[in-house]
Amino acid sequence: MSRPALIDKLCQAGKWLFKPDLVPVDDVTLKRGSTAISVAIDALVRSGGGLAVDAKTGRLYVDFSLVPDDQMQAIVLAMVQQGGGLAVDGTGKLYVDFASMPTDKFESMLKSIRVPVWLSKNLIFYVDAGTGADTLDDGRGLSVSKPFKTIRAAVEYIANNYNLGKYIATVYIGAGIYREDINLPKYNSTTGYIYLRGIDEDRGQVVINGCIYAGTSVGVYYFRSVTVRNRAGESSIGSKNFFAVSARPGAELQLYNLGIDLSSAAPPLGDKYGIVAMGGTITIRDLNEDDIGLNISSGPTAIA
Repeated sequence: MSRPALIDKLCQAGKWLFKPDLVPVDDVTLKRGSTAISVAIDALVRSGGGLAVDAKTGRLYVDFSLVPDDQMQAIVLAMVQQGGGLAVDGTGKLYVDFASMPTDKFESMLKSIRVPVWLSKNLIFYVDAGTGADTLDDGRGLSVSKPFKTIRAAVEYIANNYNLGKYIATVYIGAGIYREDINLPKYNSTTGYIYLRGIDEDRGQVVINGCIYAGTSVGVYYFRSVTVRNRAGESSIGSKNFFAVSARPGAELQLYNLGIDLSSAAPPLGDKYGIVAMGGTITIRDLNEDDIGLNISSGPTAIA
């Protein structure tokens, strides 16, 4: 049932519930500021339909305990026909049938009470530094036309709202410079994982002007075709040192075609670290035989 049809059904059930022109009062016109309004209100209340007047404020409201049974049944029927998971049992009681609730409404309800939605298939998200936004409006990140602005916002959204189960959540990152430290969050899954990759295989198109940090027990993350460069790292290895990629115990990073460039990093003390595995697992992989899986540059010397 369409929204206009639902409103019309409710109007028919309550007669004058929503339409002042149906008020059964002869020669009385509802006008704002007119004394005729009190006459009309008295008539509405006397005529039934569940209308009542608040004694303190004088405001008209609907008291559903006063609605005649036949009218209430019509209202409930209209609500059920409108959808949303509402149903009526054998005793006439209204209840929520989650099996009949549309999937999008059910998932929205779960997210609103912070219950992770179990994936039933692989899911794709999009990030674009130029056109994206980190607002959590409907459909954010699920299409090229409505991407997140930052990588961190995308992975935090996935971690907070989904249980991956055995499926993969892939984040496609648009070309651009992302000025952020990516502190990877822990997420729920069995064998599934989060896969972050540049929009194509040219790793220079996506630059993370910061660091990638996988804390203790965050799970498995894949990175593909991005470059990390030129930023101070997390305080876990000392605020005077720079690092690009780091993993703590219980964290696993799979790196495909990743570039690291610390050539312009200038820590006042200490060293520049390309990769630091502090108890975690970091695997470096090639895309194919002709492409270097990882290239680390620290000034004039290249380290692979």
